Amino acid sequence: MASSSDGAKSIIRVRGLTKRFSSLTAVDQLNLDVMPGQVFGFLGPNGAGKSTTIGMMLGLIKPTSGSVEMFGLDAERHRAEILRRLGAVIETPAFYPYMSARENLTVLSKYTGNIRQSRIDEVLDIVGLSNREKDKVKTYSTGMKQRLGLASVLLGEPELIMLDEPTSGLDPAGAREISDLTRSLATDHGHTVFMSSHLLHEVQQICDQVAIINQGRTVLQANVDELLGQATGIQIEVDQPDHAIALLTQAGVKANVGDDNRSVWADVDAGRAGELNSLLVGAGLVVSGLGSRRSTLESIFLEVTDTATEGSV
Repeated sequence: MASSSDGAKSIIRVRGLTKRFSSLTAVDQLNLDVMPGQVFGFLGPNGAGKSTTIGMMLGLIKPTSGSVEMFGLDAERHRAEILRRLGAVIETPAFYPYMSARENLTVLSKYTGNIRQSRIDEVLDIVGLSNREKDKVKTYSTGMKQRLGLASVLLGEPELIMLDEPTSGLDPAGAREISDLTRSLATDHGHTVFMSSHLLHEVQQICDQVAIINQGRTVLQANVDELLGQATGIQIEVDQPDHAIALLTQAGVKANVGDDNRSVWADVDAGRAGELNSLLVGAGLVVSGLGSRRSTLESIFLEVTDTATEGSV
């Protein structure tokens, strides 16, 4: 299900956004809508145009054509006002290593101006660094530095936060901390979060909406819960998965081995479960279970990006 195209309520509205570098079209007629209060996941294979799109949205790259609106304002004509209302962590944040977290944030607040000093206490608490605020940043883990990066953009109390691969390079514990924090920025603190990521499980857990792009074009934008609620076929527990796939293929049924290598996923309506069971049992296979297969973000991602690739020249 696509999101609303009504730009009046969108905090980000992208229409026909295109960027060409000589003969290469990095972004091609891209459309996006991001609504307030969402955690919005921006996905695509490597080279799909995600970073170029974010660069154009932030004014770092000039579009060839198309438009970007944020807060209902044209991003090119109202750049200064828009930047006052958003914060972004695009690469690994850099801080003075021999200064503490509090000292780094104090320096930033003086450069930024109009930051109340009590806000430093607030953001350190939000990102969970209050107990380490006096420690030098050089002693911080990568995950702690990433949290401090989020604290730095939160100083200005932005309405919109943009994150590019926020958990890249983190261990599982650090990635989980950043994911939980990202979700809480929307649910507990009222921010809208736009994040690109290649970790589909992470996005599935924390995002309200996702857009998937491939070869510079939007191939899907939808609500995550609605996507994951779709039944997409039958999962069959069977003793000989490879033999089962061969039989199903002969019967004209598209099938593949499940993630656990012990089951088969058949791309048919759930109403055909009895028919497939009879086919496999009749061939001497032992079927120990059948059930509706539910979508995962990974399966949807692979389906729409494979389809887009196959349909391209």
